[in-house]
Amino acid sequence: MFLALGVQAWDAAIFHLMTHAFFKALLFLASGSVILACHHEQNIFKMGRSA
Repeated sequence: MFLALGVQAWDAAIFHLMTHAFFKALLFLASGSVILACHHEQNIFKMGRSA
């Protein structure tokens, strides 16, 4: 992203920023879904074979 800004490629930089934010949010939502599916267990060693 910073390289794109350095060479004045604003469209590429904004696209990268938005896709990065979207997929990072999706990653946190997925990890929350796994925690919910494991009955609110947050210790990865107690989750069973899903780890």
